[in-house]
Amino acid sequence: MCRKLIDNLLSVRTNISTIFIRTAFRQHPDKAQEVLATANEVAITPMPLPSWITTYSAVWRLLPATRFTV
Repeated sequence: MCRKLIDNLLSVRTNISTIFIRTAFRQHPDKAQEVLATANEVAITPMPLPSWITTYSAVWRLLPATRFTV
């Protein structure tokens, strides 16, 4: 149940962000074009994962999936 709850919370966060982005494009199309025009200027460089992600992933793998079945 805990694993499903975390998955649902992450899904909601992702879905809400698209709503905010869509609203920003509708309400401020000129600013949106300005921001998108600078997207090519952003340097794409690989970055190491933050330590909390690697810790979270390691702990997540240790949790038995059967414990959280409903």
